Amino acid sequence: MTTVATRRTTGDVAEDASPEHAPAEREPAPRGGPLTLSVAECRAVLARVGWGVLATVGDDRPYGVPVGYALGSDCVYLASGPGRKRRNLEANPLVCLTVCDIETYDCWRSVVIEGEATPVVGIAAHAVAVAAFIAQRAPRARPGATDVRRLLAARLLRVPLDAMTGRGRRDAP
Repeated sequence: MTTVATRRTTGDVAEDASPEHAPAEREPAPRGGPLTLSVAECRAVLARVGWGVLATVGDDRPYGVPVGYALGSDCVYLASGPGRKRRNLEANPLVCLTVCDIETYDCWRSVVIEGEATPVVGIAAHAVAVAAFIAQRAPRARPGATDVRRLLAARLLRVPLDAMTGRGRRDAP
C-alpha cells in the first residue's frame, strides 16, 4: 500500500509532511479561514470531481487547460491527444493539476497536485489506467465506444500523488 505525503501549511510557511506524518484528520483552521484537507478528504474530492485545470510550461510560457483525469491508487491518470498540452508535456513533464469542488462562495474544497507526468508504459499498466478512467466516469455517464476509442488512442500519463495538498472552507462564520 502506498502512503501519500502531503504538504501542510502552518501560518504562511508550507512544511513538507513525510508519509508517516501525513495528516489523517483535518488540521484546525484559523478562525474563519480555510481548512487543510486530510489525504482521505483530498482523495474524496478527486474521486468526486473528475475534471481540473492542468498547468504546463512550454516555450517559456505557462499554459493551463481543463482536463479530465482518473484517480488511481497512487496517482492521477491524464490522457493527451496531439496539441500544445502534449508538446509542453514532452518538453517539460512538470505539471500542476488543480481540482475545485465549489458549492458556494463559503463552501468549497480544492486539491493541488504537483509532480512529473510520466508515460504509462506496458499493456497491463494501460489497462489499469483505462479502467480508472471508465470507473471515474461511471457514476455520471457510461462512456460510449467513441470515448473508449479516443482514450485508447491518447497518450496516457500518470502523476503521483506524493505532492498533493488540499484546502477547503465550509460556511465560515
